[in-house]
Amino acid sequence: MSMIYSHQETINREVFLMSKTELRKEWERRFAVFRACGQTQAKWCAANGLKIHKFKVLVKEN
Repeated sequence: MSMIYSHQETINREVFLMSKTELRKEWERRFAVFRACGQTQAKWCAANGLKIHKFKVLVKEN
């Protein structure tokens, strides 16, 4: 039986399987995409299934 995951569930599963180094690199990539897109934090988070509070915490950590 195959499982069908939503886009966000797929991202969550991928993140769960990453090492800390891989996870940091992934968030660096995502922040670069955010900066290049020209959207507000709120709009980018909504489009990418991320809560704005979590985004701000991750920004502070990186």
